[in-house]
Amino acid sequence: MEKKPSYKSPQQQVKDLKAELAGLRALAGIEKIASILDAMADGITITDLFGKVTYVNKIMVERMGLAREVLLGKPAGDFIHEEDREKVIGCIREIISRKIPFKTVQCRSVNPSGEEIPVSMRFSLLHDAQNHPHAMVAVGRDISEEKKVLDELKESEERLRILFDAAPDGIFLLDFKGVFQDMNRTSEDLIGYGKEEVIGRDFLELNLVSPEEIPRVFQHLARSATGEPGGPEEFTLIRKDGEKFFVEVRTYPVTLDGKKGVLGIARDISLRKLADERLRDTQAQLVQAAKLAAIGELAAGVAHELNQPLTVMRMSAQLALRKSQKGTSDAGDLPELGDVVDKNTRRMMNIINHLRQFSRQSEKVSVPVDMNRVIEECFLMVGEQLRLRNITVEKTLSPDIPQVKGDPNELEQVVLNLIGNARDAVELRIAE
Repeated sequence: MEKKPSYKSPQQQVKDLKAELAGLRALAGIEKIASILDAMADGITITDLFGKVTYVNKIMVERMGLAREVLLGKPAGDFIHEEDREKVIGCIREIISRKIPFKTVQCRSVNPSGEEIPVSMRFSLLHDAQNHPHAMVAVGRDISEEKKVLDELKESEERLRILFDAAPDGIFLLDFKGVFQDMNRTSEDLIGYGKEEVIGRDFLELNLVSPEEIPRVFQHLARSATGEPGGPEEFTLIRKDGEKFFVEVRTYPVTLDGKKGVLGIARDISLRKLADERLRDTQAQLVQAAKLAAIGELAAGVAHELNQPLTVMRMSAQLALRKSQKGTSDAGDLPELGDVVDKNTRRMMNIINHLRQFSRQSEKVSVPVDMNRVIEECFLMVGEQLRLRNITVEKTLSPDIPQVKGDPNELEQVVLNLIGNARDAVELRIAE
C-alpha cells in the first residue's frame, strides 16, 4: 500500500518554514566564513563541545592527507600525538574553567601516515548569540621552521645563517637594552628598513613600536635576561613608511659568541586579524538578521499596540467635537481631553522608541541589566498581540532581584523568544 503523507498543522508548517529559513541564513554565514578561513596559512579545526570535528580548513585537509568529508565527525584527539594529548586537554580545561579568551600550547600533530608535525595550537571557545559556548576553535601553526632554526642555532652559526635568512618569519637578535644585533631578510621586508639601517640602533630610536606597547617590549627583554622565553604575544609595529601592522612575537634567551641576548621570531598576522574582524562582523550580521526576523513577527502585535491609544484619542476627539456642535462643550473638559491625548501619545512614543532601539545594530556590550525592566519592555511590544489571541499573562516580578551582567538587546531577544515559544505552545494546545 502507498504510504499517505503525514498531515502537518498550519502552525507546524510555519515552524518548519522558520527553521528552514534560519538554516539557510546560517549556511550563508558559514560559507562566507569558510572562504576566509580556507585562505589562511594556519590549520583551523572547529569541534563541538564533545571534541568531534565539525569543520577543517584547506590547510588541515592538506596536512592530514585525507578528504574533508573523512575528517568530519572524527575525534580531534586523533590528530594529536598520544604523548601530547593530556597537555592539550589541560589547556582546554583551563580555558573553560578560568573563562579565558584563548590559550596557546605547543604539541605534535600526527597525520594518518604517522608523520609528526610540531605545531603551536591556539584554542578558543565560540559563543552563540546568547553568549553560550557551543564550539571550540583550534588554530594550528606549523612551527617546524622555528624549531629547525633553534636546533641549528646550537650546531653552528653558519647553518644558522642559512636558515636565518630563509625562514618565512621575521627573526632578529637584540641585546637586553633593545639594540638590534642582527636580523633576517623577512624582518627587513616586514619593517621596511635595510639591515644596515637597523644594526646598532634600538627599537625606540627607530619608532618601530606603538607608544602604548613599549612597556610590554621591556617586559619581554627583562624576562629574557632572567633566562625565560616569552610569548606568543601580539604587537602593533610601525613600518618605515608609517604603516601599522600586526605581528605575533616569541622571544628566547640566547648566547652567541659569549654574548647574551634575545632571539625574537615575529610573524605577520595582519591577514589573520582581518579574518578575525570579518568573522566578528559576520556573527554580528547573523545576530542582527535574527533581530530583524523577530521584529517581523512582532509587526502585527505592535500595530495593535499603537491602534489602541489611537482609538482612545479618536473617540475623545469625536466626543469633544459632538459637544462643540451641540453647544454643550465646557472649558473644563479641555484638561481631561489633554490628559487623555498626552497619556496615549506618550505610550505610542515609548513603543516606537523602544522598537527603534531594539532594531538598531549595536556593538556587543556587557553591562548591569535590570531583568524586570527587560521583561516589561518585551510585553510593551507584544502584550496587545497576546490579548487579541485571548492569552492572559500573569506577571509576578520580584522588585528586589539583583541585576545581571549582559547585553540588554540580547537578553531582550532571549525573553521575546521565550514569550513567542510560550504563545505557540498555548495556541497549539488550544488547537488540539
